[in-house]
Amino acid sequence: MKKTVSFLLCLIMLMGAVASCGTNNTLPGSDTTANDTTVKDTTTAGSIITTQPIDEQVPFDGLEIDVSKCTIIRPKSASPTLMAGIIEMKAAIDTKTGGITNLMSDRTTGEENAYEIVVGDTERAQSSEVKQKLTDNTYIIEKIDNKIVILGSTDAITIEAMKYFVAAYVEPMAADGKLRVPNELKVISEQYQFLDIVKNGRCRYNVIFSDELDTTANANNGKVDYQVQLANNVRDKLAALTGLGVSVRTDFAKPGADTSSTYEILIGETSREESIKARENYAVNEYGVSFIGNKIVVTGWSDRTIGLAVDMFIDMLEGAVVTEADGTKNIKFLSNVSSVKSYSSWVSDVPEFEGGTFAGSSTCNHEDLLYYYTDAGEADIATYRKKLESAGYKFYAENEMADNLYVTYKSADGSEMVHMYYLKYENAVRIVTGAIDDDTVLPYNVDGAEKYTKITESKITQMTLDYASGNFGMCYIVTLEDGSFILFDGGGRAGGIDHVRLYNLLNKLNERPDGKIVIAAWILTHSHQDHYVVFSNFCNTYGSKVTIEQHISNVPDTTVRYNSGNPGGHMEDGTFDKAKESVGGFTCVKPYTGMKFWVRNAEIDVLYTHEALYPEKLRIFNNSTMVLRMTIGGQTVMWLGDIQNEGSNVICDMYGDMIKSDIVQVSHHGSTGATKELYKLVDPAVAFWPTSASNYKKQTAGTATSGAYVVDYYLAKQLNVIDIFVAQPDNISITLPFTPGSGKEITIDVPAG
Repeated sequence: MKKTVSFLLCLIMLMGAVASCGTNNTLPGSDTTANDTTVKDTTTAGSIITTQPIDEQVPFDGLEIDVSKCTIIRPKSASPTLMAGIIEMKAAIDTKTGGITNLMSDRTTGEENAYEIVVGDTERAQSSEVKQKLTDNTYIIEKIDNKIVILGSTDAITIEAMKYFVAAYVEPMAADGKLRVPNELKVISEQYQFLDIVKNGRCRYNVIFSDELDTTANANNGKVDYQVQLANNVRDKLAALTGLGVSVRTDFAKPGADTSSTYEILIGETSREESIKARENYAVNEYGVSFIGNKIVVTGWSDRTIGLAVDMFIDMLEGAVVTEADGTKNIKFLSNVSSVKSYSSWVSDVPEFEGGTFAGSSTCNHEDLLYYYTDAGEADIATYRKKLESAGYKFYAENEMADNLYVTYKSADGSEMVHMYYLKYENAVRIVTGAIDDDTVLPYNVDGAEKYTKITESKITQMTLDYASGNFGMCYIVTLEDGSFILFDGGGRAGGIDHVRLYNLLNKLNERPDGKIVIAAWILTHSHQDHYVVFSNFCNTYGSKVTIEQHISNVPDTTVRYNSGNPGGHMEDGTFDKAKESVGGFTCVKPYTGMKFWVRNAEIDVLYTHEALYPEKLRIFNNSTMVLRMTIGGQTVMWLGDIQNEGSNVICDMYGDMIKSDIVQVSHHGSTGATKELYKLVDPAVAFWPTSASNYKKQTAGTATSGAYVVDYYLAKQLNVIDIFVAQPDNISITLPFTPGSGKEITIDVPAG
């Protein structure tokens, strides 16, 4: 989805580009051999270049190079910035020709008559020849024998020369894969203008980030918000390169204050007008560095792209260091020459949603991407559905809950998905796009329960854990009518025996005539160690003895969870992959907010996944919990995982009293978890409490006057809960439908190790 280009920003940038070219109204570079064809150079803010037309009917008088027999020669010690520019030029040539151009350093001795594009200050004799002709702040592109030499007085100017070369000679190439340049090729640029980061012995630019961000290093390894850390990284790099002190601060300004004249490097989502203008010029998958007035704007639409923009800017800093006549270090940037790049791994080339106002974006792991639109409603969803269908997308699933609408489409080839949902309480639409591949697929059985043979009644079993050894977490087993199981989470690492207990318990519960343990779905609410270690230990130990059909989870990526407090990362650290391999593989299902699906006779509504919290930041990792409501055996069960206040508030706002349920799994083991308002709306008659007996006693004593204990006391003593099953000392199992107060729960004793 593209953003509308900001006319004002383009005008500002175009004026700057023209000003930097002196009196010449073209791109800085005058090719005396070119006079007819005009080509838009998208890399230099709207300047126009002229190139020599190629008449296919007239024999070409110049150098014709088959790029497959041509080598790009670079300096052996090319800076990261120059190297990135060379790689981009190579990619442009390869894309245009469908071939592969060789790339080597100048340490490689080439044949005298070899076809080469020589870039930068190399040890080739032709580079030295051109360097002698070069004046300050210019570049030269010249054909010398079978060489095309591209050289600027700085790396930044050499990169501009490569951009010119690509626009003038690569893009107009014919389909035969031959690069054609005239024999008399010699392009000499106008003098470029520079801006100085250092002046009068001090760094005159402050590094600025949003005042809304968290700057307090917490217990989470001393982390601050991601964009704050990025600003600190820029500050540290500037200081290291110049040896000077550099100020980093928030964008706070007194009402009415004019900040336009101050020299600032703006990182991410600041409130400065220049940040807003620059970002409006980007598509959601783009990021870059823009020079607007006295500001250097480093930004993108999400933390991921902002991080990439900062990486780009730091490379630019390293490539722009100069030593002044007095021996001091300075950083000199080309004036008004902006750089924009795209992140290609997202599914962003989808039909544009034209309803509401695009207000932001966030990453959703596995290269899924969230678009967020305010002031948008159901009518906008309906219009967008027609647009998707016109573009060949196929309807996949739909769900409605509490006046909210959720719709999912697949691309025509089934390789991509678009999931959209409208939330009435905030009058906003969220759209998630992503690939459907081996890493993640959409939930299946979205139209109703699959066919199966009933052999038993549904049951819920709460497994106890090795609390004596310090283990904690939660583990639940849902027995389905065909004798297979759904498992929720598992427990932590302490003690090292609970995976054995789980295997023994599954054997005890197993009623299948063939005796096989079939786990129809293993659901991970969130990736804290006390919820997944038993899962991984179980898979690694018993993988060959069980069948796991699917693993269901939705966890945030590294940038979203960066400052969330004790984030879990087992999906990325190899733990999950090892467990999957140990059982011979399983399908990885990734649901999003509002999706409905069935596992045998269990109907599951996904009430909440972490992207529903956006635009609020994920401050507490437990709010990345996937919250589900299951309808099974004629009853409803609310699975809360470890959801806490912020997630609870979103769920209450989304659904109201629709979330009334018969049974609840108590959030976060009775520690700081779901809110009183959420429990009031759920209003359960049965509660599974995944904690030790001693913890439960303290949590519900009623002696505390604040915090989680007040909520726990309210749930245990003041609501209409009839049965509370604590996860110690026994494994407790109930058959559905279960009558609260009937006393028909049973304990199941199995060996623990």
